[in-house]
Parts: sequence; C-alpha cells; structure tokens
Amino acid sequence: MKKNSRIFILFFFSPCLLFGQAYGTAVGMRLGSSFGVTAQQQVALHTTVEGIMSAGLSSKDLSLTILGEQHNSLLTKNFNFYIGGGVHKVWLHQKEPDGTTAYAGLTGIAGFELSIGNVVLSSDFKPAFNIFSGGGWDTQTALSIRYIF
Repeated sequence: MKKNSRIFILFFFSPCLLFGQAYGTAVGMRLGSSFGVTAQQQVALHTTVEGIMSAGLSSKDLSLTILGEQHNSLLTKNFNFYIGGGVHKVWLHQKEPDGTTAYAGLTGIAGFELSIGNVVLSSDFKPAFNIFSGGGWDTQTALSIRYIF
C-alpha cells in the first residue's frame, strides 16, 4: 500500500474512532408523537445522560424519561449515531377504567445527530416497555433541536 493511501485512510477513518460528540451540554425542543423539552449532558467520553419531559399531542398525558446514551461518530465528531436506554414514567391525564393514573417502565433509544455551530439536530426512535401498570409496548419517533451551551 502506498504511503499516501495509508495517510488518507488514517485521516479519513480516525475521526470515527476518536470522537463521539462535539458538545458538553445541550437543551432544546423535541417534536414527534409528543411535544416536549430535552436536555443532554456529557458525563464521560462518548456518553451522555438525556432527560426528556413531554406531553402527548392527541392526549394530555405527561411523561418523563431519563436515558444514558453512547455516541459514536460517523465521519466527523459533528455527525454521529447513538444508542442507549433508561427509564420512563407517564402520568395519565384521565384515569383508565381500572383506576390506573400512571405507568412506568424501561425505554430504549437509537438515533442520529448533527452539530452545526451551536445547534444540534437529531432524529431518533424510542421504544418503551411499560412494566408497572399499563403494560405493553409504546414507540415514538421524534426530531429534536438543541442549543449547545
């Protein structure tokens, strides 16, 4: 292999291995099957904790989700994908017939994000499994825009 080819490969692929995200703290809005606010804080190299507070668009249920996420860059530190998981709780606007007013469970997340200046744009898929009351699966997809502090 020629020396120039090795330098090109090293230059091209090394950002994919070295970086996971381009920010420490970001706060913004999330819009999908629900509308809410989202905040991410870097807690370790390539790792963030994200909090999401949202309300349903068709229902008035309120939810809180806390997620740990592992970020992996694609081409540069400004474009990456992430996966993670955590917990959620949903407070129902109206009691269910069985008297349930809230439910909680485990949540996963997978998505892509792009940092442009002080703005992070992301798209994700967030499946949730309700363990306590309410049982069953729920899935969300959303777009988020966050400001980097």
